[in-house]
Amino acid sequence: FEKFMLVLNVGGVIDLSELGDVKNILLLSQLGVETGYALADILLGKIYPSGKLTTSWAEPCSYSHLDFGNKDDTRYKEGIYVGYRYFDVMGIEPLYPFGFGLGYTDFQINNTVVTAEKTEIHIKATVSNMGNYKGKEVVQAYISAPNGNLDKPRCELCAFKKTKELLPCESDFAELEFDLRDMCSYDEKREAYVLEKGEYILYIGTSLKNKSPVAKLNLDGDVFVFKVKNLCGPYDFKDFAPKNIERAAVKDKIPVINISASDFYEKSVDYC
Repeated sequence: FEKFMLVLNVGGVIDLSELGDVKNILLLSQLGVETGYALADILLGKIYPSGKLTTSWAEPCSYSHLDFGNKDDTRYKEGIYVGYRYFDVMGIEPLYPFGFGLGYTDFQINNTVVTAEKTEIHIKATVSNMGNYKGKEVVQAYISAPNGNLDKPRCELCAFKKTKELLPCESDFAELEFDLRDMCSYDEKREAYVLEKGEYILYIGTSLKNKSPVAKLNLDGDVFVFKVKNLCGPYDFKDFAPKNIERAAVKDKIPVINISASDFYEKSVDYC
């Protein structure tokens, strides 16, 4: 057929590695009784797709850290490396990366400005519709933590914002914000959720793969975000942790924003 669309009426990730010659794939998911109406409106151009993947769609690969099969006990050895965090740190190129999704037009993100109000980070960017059809775009912010003592992925989603409907040649501002406190990780030795000092690289883009660095957040000291206690007891295995994670080198000149550890406050749990 000259025009062909593969419609995926599925509830989860499936293997698409054998469909390299299919140019149009619509992930409809499972919408219940309204599914037919939604599909008809998309095919007739009454509405347009503008969603993004919340999972990585990859070829079947060996994931040696799974430990399922014992009916009495399961050891979750993958640790924090679940989903896009695993593919990213292992250098596995998925068929369709986390955050990916197309519509009927193309967008451009520029004029990004990053500011900080103590622990809160604010991002403002211009999003322009460069194509011939109306649509919406999802602007995504990712952050890369410094190499420290805690196990951290190469990149983490920290904020996202969907634009309003943009007509061809129309532009609008996308404003995102997040609290740097939410990027902390648990430290078993110190029994606390901690942000380690160092340089955090902030990226803006339209998917995990399609992103560009826009700012460096320089935290001048370790921060205890949440003080707790280890209550679950010891376990008989170690979480998977890749050795010598290489952070993406940033060659572009981007703004440096200094963040003071004194601006953070510590929360704690009172145990009875």
